[in-house]
Amino acid sequence: MALQDFATYVEVDPNSHITVTKNRVDQEMHEDEDAYVYKDFGVGHFGDFEHRLTAQYNTVEEYSYFWFHVLTNDIDDMKGLLDGGKAFLGIFFWDNAYLVLEYFDGTTRYQDGYAPPFPFIPFETPFYFTIRRSGSTYECEMYDDAARTSLVVALSLEGVTTNTFRYLMASNTYNLGVDITGDYLYVDNLDLEAYRANLGASGANVGDRGDLALVVVA
Repeated sequence: MALQDFATYVEVDPNSHITVTKNRVDQEMHEDEDAYVYKDFGVGHFGDFEHRLTAQYNTVEEYSYFWFHVLTNDIDDMKGLLDGGKAFLGIFFWDNAYLVLEYFDGTTRYQDGYAPPFPFIPFETPFYFTIRRSGSTYECEMYDDAARTSLVVALSLEGVTTNTFRYLMASNTYNLGVDITGDYLYVDNLDLEAYRANLGASGANVGDRGDLALVVVA
């Protein structure tokens, strides 16, 4: 296991809402600022890969965004990437309940989502993720144990056409210009090297998947 040292990442934190330690990022998620933690791995670094991390969120607001593990070729908050037509792969918790896997090709958003039955995805509970990309397939598995034997949900998207990515953003805000307080995310134990596959994969054409597909798991 080769855990990422977040002390080597760049921290953009205009209002002191982020705390970075060696293997962990803690962030108050405010939706009136651009705040994120990222690292430049070099042009074309992320092609095919398999990464592992732990993430946990807490929210007191509806419709809050908690973005983490974002791969992109540009640096901005998530709304800035979308408005600017900048491609990315990313994951977010949303609206007290959902987990969403997203590929944005610069024009169209492609998503697969998980909406569990009440009481939804528990707050203040760590979840253990395995995230992979192989060719045009992008996948995320969420487990409730560190050994990754108890699967909560598996999400998947087909048709990723952006070949490679340069930056990894451990966490990121979605700046809507409206302050939301009391929301919190942490990401830790990000392991890239032990699971990284071949780089430079090329994707297939993206079909029209439409809007968010929420998969309800009983």
